[in-house]
Formats: sequence, C-alpha cells, structure tokens
Amino acid sequence: AITAGEATNNTMSSTSNTAVLDVDALLKNPASWPRWSQLVLGVDGGLVTKEKNPEEYEVLRHVWNKDVNKHPACLIKAAGVSDVLLTLEFARLFDGKLPLAVRGGGHNFAGLSTCDDGVVLLLEGMKSVRVDPLNRTVTVEGGATWKDLDKQCSAFGFATPGGQVSDTGVVALATGIGYGALSRGKGMVCDNILSFDIIHVDGTFQRVSANEGDPELWFALRGRGCGTYGVVTSMTLRV
Repeated sequence: AITAGEATNNTMSSTSNTAVLDVDALLKNPASWPRWSQLVLGVDGGLVTKEKNPEEYEVLRHVWNKDVNKHPACLIKAAGVSDVLLTLEFARLFDGKLPLAVRGGGHNFAGLSTCDDGVVLLLEGMKSVRVDPLNRTVTVEGGATWKDLDKQCSAFGFATPGGQVSDTGVVALATGIGYGALSRGKGMVCDNILSFDIIHVDGTFQRVSANEGDPELWFALRGRGCGTYGVVTSMTLRV
C-alpha cells in the first residue's frame, strides 16, 4: 500500500501529528503521486481546490458559523457512497495525520465540519429522502436537511421531531440527540431513530439498529455526534 511518505517532498509536508497537502504542486504535476490522480478522476461529485476552482472554493469552505474561518486543502463533493469510500481510502494513506472533516448541513457551532489544510467531505449532494407510508418510516441520506425531510413527509401527512432551522442536517442533529417542536410528545430526535448505515474509517460498512450490529455503537451514535465513529451515509427514522 502507498503511504503518505511515498509522496514526493514537493507534494506534501508533515509534522509528527499532521500532514499537509500541497495541492498547488499536485495540480501542476499530478503524475508525481498517482493516488492523487486516482482521487481526482474517481470522485463522481467533483473535487474543489482553491487553485483550480477559486470562486466555488470560497463559497464551499464557509460554514454556518461565520466566526469559523478555515481553509481546507480540498473539498470533495460526494455524489454517493462510492465517493465516501474513495475519500476515506485516500485519507488512510496518511496514517491518521491528514485532517478530515465531514459536512452534512454545516451547522456545527464549533466548526467541526471543516478543517485547515486537510480534506472536507461534503455530503450535501447525498440528500435523498424516501418515505415508507406503510411502515411509517423515513430514510434519509447523510446530506439531507430538515427542509428536505419535512417536504417529503408532509406529502403523506407525517412528521417526526426535528430541527427548527430548516437547513440543519438531519443526521448531524439526530446523532447529537436533537430537540424539536414535537419533542415534548414524541421524544428527542435520537429516540425516533430506527437504524444507521455507517462507513467506518477503515472502509467497512455496518448497519446498526436495536437488533443489528454493535449495541455499544448503536447507543453511542444516538447522542455522541456525527463523524465521531465514521460517516453515516443514511439513517431511518420513525414518523
């Protein structure tokens, strides 16, 4: 396997704790590190850098909290699970030293959905919402917002406890416990979660619910926060 140390000296630098991608050097000479070319060509949703896409980069690097002002090396716009897997595979080459942030709605007040000099995985392109009216459930992808969920659920006359800000990410709020207007009668958002699909940092997939998967992970995901244990690509809620 290729490790970060196999990149040429002009494409990255590192300290004992972090690795920094020199994206400008990689764009000028992508052949210097084939794994970079594989990432650029393999991502269906697109890869954004300051050097190649300055205007789009400036828009995408910002999060909801404008006091957070970070500059990632690149942003990967995931179009599906394959892009998530490819991003995690790339990040693993750096042996945990490359900063990696995952963004759904981007509302984390502390700015944990972005980073400096690393990779930001944008799930905003993965926002499908599927309502099952027979079983009274709704399944959302990792980038869906409460506006997306409410629009689809309201067509069937359904609702579930959720955020009061429409562009908040569903998964991020739910995995952080979550409180909404219906919580007094229907519980917290996390109380209505039925299952998660999660991809761990090592690339393994796991479905977690009350009856499936690791019971400790099931407990932790309903309150400990999104991105702590992996990337939640979809989640099913009771409506």
